[in-house]
Amino acid sequence: MASSYTFLDVRVDNVTMNQTVAGISDAIKQKRPYSVVTVNPELVMAARDNATFKQFIKDADVVTPDGIGLIIIGRLTGRRLYERVTGVDLCSRLAKEAAMHGWSIYLLGAGAGIAKQAAKNLRDTRPDLVIVGANSADPDDLLANDIIIDIKKMKPDILLVAYGSPTQELWIKKHRKQIGNIVTIGVGGSFDFIAGSAKRAPKLVQKIGLEWLWRLIMQPSRLRRMLALPKFAILSLFE
Repeated sequence: MASSYTFLDVRVDNVTMNQTVAGISDAIKQKRPYSVVTVNPELVMAARDNATFKQFIKDADVVTPDGIGLIIIGRLTGRRLYERVTGVDLCSRLAKEAAMHGWSIYLLGAGAGIAKQAAKNLRDTRPDLVIVGANSADPDDLLANDIIIDIKKMKPDILLVAYGSPTQELWIKKHRKQIGNIVTIGVGGSFDFIAGSAKRAPKLVQKIGLEWLWRLIMQPSRLRRMLALPKFAILSLFE
């Protein structure tokens, strides 16, 4: 079992990508439910104001550090995290592993047509990949029954949910028992990057930890969300 830290009383596991994938692989082999949450500083702040979301993170099987802010603050405060394990990188790695091991994947969420385009792009890269569903239906209670019926019919090993946080996590929590014994992962805007509707920062920008700035430049509407970052940094340094 991986060690864990807390940032403002929100759990973050000190796991690598390889460890995360190994846990997912074990769950698939054992056919048991398995919940993965990727957390960044914005979501730590959101969890402080949403008890249900915070509890979901606490109860998850693994909580990966997705955000350079966690890495930096962790180093400064003795909570050293091995590496970032982001939603989009996890999607790419799981596509590779699924193609190798015969796992099936279901894509749920994102904007109209994005899930289908993401599925196509993943298959183009890995022809052996089995994607059993690509559904952009809204996280609306009126649509949930049809979504769940389709998921149960297609029986994926992994369900990737891209409704954005905390909506995607709360949707998974609400319907967890109905979905069955599968791996569930909230992946935020990952489908947009995979589909090509959003451009990810160049590798060098990612490596030096400025991907957040790149996204802000590409999407100025994120400014309000980004205001949580300095607050997170100050509170985490002095907690």
